[in-house]
Amino acid sequence: MHSAQSTSTIQKYKAVDEKPSRLRGIKSNLQRSKADLIFLFIYCIVCFLIFYAIIYLRIGTDLQLHIKLLKEYVLHNSFPNPPLYYLSIYILDLAFSSGFKISTIIVLTLASAYKYFIVANYIAEDKIQNNKCRIIRSLIIFLLMFLGPIIIYPWDGSRWYLGKFTSTIWHNSTTIFMFPIAILLFIKSIELFRRIHFKNILFVLFLSVLLILSKPSFLFALIPSLPMVYLIEVKRIDKKFVQISALMALVFALLLVQKELIYNSELDNLAYNGDESGITLAPFKVWLIWANNPLISILSSFALLITIVTLNFRVMVNKLDFKFASVLLMTSLVIYFLLAESGPRMLHANFYWQVPVAFLICYMVVIKIYLKSLWSTYGGIISWKEIKLKDYFILTMYSMHLGSGLLYIAKLIIFKHYR
Repeated sequence: MHSAQSTSTIQKYKAVDEKPSRLRGIKSNLQRSKADLIFLFIYCIVCFLIFYAIIYLRIGTDLQLHIKLLKEYVLHNSFPNPPLYYLSIYILDLAFSSGFKISTIIVLTLASAYKYFIVANYIAEDKIQNNKCRIIRSLIIFLLMFLGPIIIYPWDGSRWYLGKFTSTIWHNSTTIFMFPIAILLFIKSIELFRRIHFKNILFVLFLSVLLILSKPSFLFALIPSLPMVYLIEVKRIDKKFVQISALMALVFALLLVQKELIYNSELDNLAYNGDESGITLAPFKVWLIWANNPLISILSSFALLITIVTLNFRVMVNKLDFKFASVLLMTSLVIYFLLAESGPRMLHANFYWQVPVAFLICYMVVIKIYLKSLWSTYGGIISWKEIKLKDYFILTMYSMHLGSGLLYIAKLIIFKHYR
C-alpha cells in the first residue's frame, strides 16, 4: 500500500504529463522579442571575436592544442577520440583550408550560440506580457553568459581561473562544443520524471551518445544523479525508477567502452610519448594543486548561487528542476574532488569539465525560478524605489561576478593566458 505522500507525488507527475513538452518551445520559438534576437546576435559577435583573438593573437589555450592534436593524428592517418568536435572542424575546414583555424572559430561560435539559445528558451518559458520585464529578462540571460568567479586580490594573485569554479569557459574547445548537448540532455532528462515513453528514452540515449562522441564528462554526474533524484522525489522503487536506472546503466556501459577506446588509443603514443594514464582515487589532490586558498576559491566561485538560493530557499526547495540541478552540481564537484587521472594527464584536471556545465545549469534553473518570483512580487512592473534589500544584494553579487567575468576576458586577451 502506497503512502499518501507517494500517491500525491504520482498524481503530481500525471498532471505534469499533460503539459506541453519543454522541447516544443525549443523547436518552435525562443520567446522572440526584439531584445532576445538582438542579444543573441550580439553574443554571436562577441564569441566570434573572442575565439578569433585567441586563435590569431596566439593566446595559449586548448583551442590551439586541439588543432595541433588533430593535425598530428591526420598526419598519422588517424583521428582523435572522442571524434565529434574534431570531425566538425575537419569537415568545415575542407571549405576554408585554414589549417583548422577558421573552422574552429565558426564551430565554437555556433556551439556557443546554440547554448545561449537553449538557456534563453528555458528561462523564457514563463510568458511575460510586460515589455520592460521581457527586456530585463533578456539582458539578465545575456549577461549570464559572462559570469565568472569573483576576483579577490591579493589572494588570487595571477590565477583568476585555475582552482576556482565557473560556468563560463573560453579556453577549452571540446567543453564549449559539448555545452549545448549537455544542457539539452538535462532538459530532456527531466521529462523522464514525468513520462517515460520510447521516443523520450531514445532522445536521452541519442544525446548521451552525442556526449560520449564529443566529451563525456557531463555523463559522470548525470548517470548517478538521475535515478538518485527520482528516488528522492518518489521515495520508493517503482517501475519508472527501474526504467531510468536501466537507461543510465546502458549509458554507463557505453561510457566504459569509450573509456577503453580513449586510454588504449594512439593518443598516448602521439601526445604523451607512450606514458600510460588511468583513473585513480586522489581526494582533493588536483584541486589543491591549483587553489591558492581553498575556502576563498569556493566562496568567490559560488557567492551568487549561494545568495540566490539562500534568500529564495522556500521558493526553490520544492522545485524538481532545482533538486535535479543541485544534485548534478554536487555530484560534479564530488567527482572532481575525489577522482584524478594518473600519469601525464594528472594536471589536465579532466574530471573537472562536468562542473562548468552543471554550474551553468544551476544558474539557469535558479535564475528562472527567481525571476518568476520577482515578477510575482512586483506585479510584473519593477520600480527601483520598491525593490527589496535582498534583491539589491542579489543584484550586487550578480554585478561582482559579471565584472570579474569581463575582467577575466580582458586579462585573457591582454596577457594571453587563461589561468
